[in-house]
Amino acid sequence: MNPQNQAGATFADAIHDTFPNIAAALHRVQACDCSSLASMLQNPTDDMYKNQVEALCQAAESAMDHFINQNAHLERRIAELETHLAQAQGTPRTQDSLVTLADELRTLLSARPTELRPEPRPRRMMPNPNPFEGDEKDVKKRQLQYVNWRSQVLRAFAVDKSFFATDFIRIQHIAGLLGGSASKLYRKKFDFIIEHEENQAIWPWQTHTDCLAEMNKQYETLDLTLSASQAFDNLWMGKKPFQNFIADFAALAEECGKTETQKVESLQLKVSQELANEMTHQLVRPARDNFSEWCKMYQTIYDNLLVKDHQDKLRSTDEGGLLY
Repeated sequence: MNPQNQAGATFADAIHDTFPNIAAALHRVQACDCSSLASMLQNPTDDMYKNQVEALCQAAESAMDHFINQNAHLERRIAELETHLAQAQGTPRTQDSLVTLADELRTLLSARPTELRPEPRPRRMMPNPNPFEGDEKDVKKRQLQYVNWRSQVLRAFAVDKSFFATDFIRIQHIAGLLGGSASKLYRKKFDFIIEHEENQAIWPWQTHTDCLAEMNKQYETLDLTLSASQAFDNLWMGKKPFQNFIADFAALAEECGKTETQKVESLQLKVSQELANEMTHQLVRPARDNFSEWCKMYQTIYDNLLVKDHQDKLRSTDEGGLLY
């Protein structure tokens, strides 16, 4: 026996009494080197790791039991139908009864599993965010990183509901997306849940919502709305290009929770004096709550002023003579 088969046989012997189906499969196939798993189960040094391997084996064993029992039932029914058909050859029967027996036999033969095929796990649509580490020294930056990370995690839970089907899976997925000091801070609690997967009543968090609520207390401590309001009040267009100004304006207004009407009112006050003067000449204006159309109109006015300024400079130059 080559070393790989020997290692597979060793592991099979270690689990034979508890997981006989898996042990039989390992004896039949060329297994990878899993001798360390055998020693881990026989002389465990890490109970959590041992529990995870046993849980995985138990799931596989249950699936194999199901298919084996299903296959045995089908085999018995097929044998019964084959006997009936053999007897029918020497016994007068109606054509309909023979067709019925043949159809049932054909259906059972097609349904008989030829191999153990577990149901495929649902495919995910949303990608994972980068791990949140919580190591940023600037409190505001760290909070923004956390809020963005949390939003992506919750979006994945909402879109991939069939994949994240249980509280255990969702909580452990959060654990897998933490790094740095954040991972160290909550590691013991995540490990405790793994060790007591079947006893949810004693978990430190009953749901992923509870888990994130505790993290909120650690990483969402600033009132960003107040900070954004102060920055919004201090924002003026001045000599900035309008497209740069409006990008900052829109972002801060959103953080402050401004309504569309409030955005329009503030925009009229904060644009440059040149834009404000030109707007007074516009006979047709957007509705008071149509912020996007006001932005478009101010952008058009700003572009026209740039063109006018450029043409005025050309007219005032003495180089090149007449420009026609």
